[in-house]
Amino acid sequence: MTRTKKLTFALLVALPLFAIGAGQHEHHDHVAHAKSQPIKIELDNGKKWPTDAPLRKGMNTIREVTAATIASMYAGTATDATYAAAANRIDRQISNIIQNCKLDPAADAQLHVLISEMMASSGVMAGKAPAKPRMDGLHRMAEALDAYGTHFTHPSWKGLEIQQH
Repeated sequence: MTRTKKLTFALLVALPLFAIGAGQHEHHDHVAHAKSQPIKIELDNGKKWPTDAPLRKGMNTIREVTAATIASMYAGTATDATYAAAANRIDRQISNIIQNCKLDPAADAQLHVLISEMMASSGVMAGKAPAKPRMDGLHRMAEALDAYGTHFTHPSWKGLEIQQH
């Protein structure tokens, strides 16, 4: 990994942790956490950004892990360990995506906005934001995956739906 990619990765790991702490609140409102602020990704002059095989593979895995965790949540079997294990698997995929990124600079910049949101979401799922329920991170991850499908070309991509509760 080049020095620039190492620095970028280190920053992407550190920044969401600061954001997690800054956004903590004392009470829990299920409706408020169900829909967070929109992720600020732009299209490429009205078109979706291109992707490459490593990105698509990593995003498919992240989607599978997120979908399985959502199923556990709905079944009432999701525990702190379930969320933490999912976050760990997602973090490994994010790391692989960053290490193997071959997108052009403009697409890469948009991807990094998304990756930052996914890392923050994973941090909440892992329990790194004790004032936020791990479920909040799961909701944010599903929103990030939806934003990915809206802004990046990925044949047969399907977003995830989480019911409001």
